[in-house]
Amino acid sequence: MKETFVTGKSTSKIISDFMQEHNLELNDFKFEVVEEGSSGFMGLFGSKPTTIKFIYKESKAHLIKPKAQNIVKNNTKSDKKIKKKIIKKTSSKKESTTNSNPEDIIIMTKEFAKGILAKMNITTGDVEATQKDGIFYVTINNSKDAGFIIGKEAKLLDSFQHLLTQMINKAEKKKIQVIIDVDGYRDRRKKALLEKVDSIAKRVKETGRSYTFEPLHASNRKVVHQQIEKDSALRTRTIGDGSRKRVIILPANKVKSGQKKSK
Repeated sequence: MKETFVTGKSTSKIISDFMQEHNLELNDFKFEVVEEGSSGFMGLFGSKPTTIKFIYKESKAHLIKPKAQNIVKNNTKSDKKIKKKIIKKTSSKKESTTNSNPEDIIIMTKEFAKGILAKMNITTGDVEATQKDGIFYVTINNSKDAGFIIGKEAKLLDSFQHLLTQMINKAEKKKIQVIIDVDGYRDRRKKALLEKVDSIAKRVKETGRSYTFEPLHASNRKVVHQQIEKDSALRTRTIGDGSRKRVIILPANKVKSGQKKSK
């Protein structure tokens, strides 16, 4: 068995790149998050990358490439026939995977989630998968490692969700939205955020002064925008780039005519 340490910006990106580079599937290796990264102060100072340790059989990582290289040698008729067969086989396989019914995707999502947790040596607890309005939900309850799965500011949970979504999308050959929650964490966080937004909205209306949030994840920015949309006396605007985007709540009369709010 070979051990390799890889660093990068996010857990999901490191794992997906590692799998692609070494031609590995999820069952071909184990991994451990050695150090969870952080963005540092203002995203500029004191930032730390994420470090992951991979354990895998080195010979396994090189079994696929040689076979792929031996398929096409000369531009002969026989080679062309082989290519057509390969394309036809791939196409039929793609058609079968894209026609999976929701029940099959639910089972696959659950098994993939449990597989990722097992690779991280995390106690899974109770893992359930459901589907509603085209969105697939994975809930993890009663895990002894719930805090670790969530991570600081839910960064590890978001990476876990991103990785699982990529795996499902790759298997199904289409875009599918997957949301993972642990012990109702996302619901509690959303409720707390809404309470904060309502309190700030009240203050902005009373004082007439705008309020700028700390940098928020895209899903949280969406929550703020949607909540403020319900109040015609207020508007929102987004400033910043990338992970440093911030939402501003301000009185509607302070928005210049013809200027649209950002999302």
